[in-house]
Amino acid sequence: MGAFDHYLRVRFRTRRRGQSAQATVEMALVLLLLMLLVFGMTEFFHASSAKQIIQNVSREGANLASRGTPFRTTLDALVQSAKPLNIESNGCIILTAVKRDGSGSLAVSSQQLRGAFPAESRVGSPGGGSVTLPTNALPLTNQTLYVAEVFYPIQSMTSVDKLLGQSWTRVLYDVAFF
Repeated sequence: MGAFDHYLRVRFRTRRRGQSAQATVEMALVLLLLMLLVFGMTEFFHASSAKQIIQNVSREGANLASRGTPFRTTLDALVQSAKPLNIESNGCIILTAVKRDGSGSLAVSSQQLRGAFPAESRVGSPGGGSVTLPTNALPLTNQTLYVAEVFYPIQSMTSVDKLLGQSWTRVLYDVAFF
């Protein structure tokens, strides 16, 4: 073995170490991006699932109330059907009956809520005041419209928000009219 062979071996080893370090850095960057992508998808599907559940609960609530089911019974059924969401301790369901009298004025004739989340109806409250409804959901004279509103706050399931230096809670909302 000559000096040239020794030089080639040292040169080859040095070059392999440099390439190995570069591959490690590239792998770390790719893994970081993959983890962010997976965590982001997890957050998206968690929020999407919760949104679908509250949409179903609001529709079911307005439908049950419009069929004459007492509000308390309707609320009991909705809390059960909202699982795995814990409406009782984390969310809020508000059932409202809006009546249009003979003179054409709208009023909240009854309202009940269930859940620990502090929410106010976006439709209105009993005892006067304005009633806010979309124009395509207005009841006819001497008819009652039943409204179910569902509020549910969701928080991050993963630690991505903390890694990014942010903490977020988003309140999901859905309403149905029957």
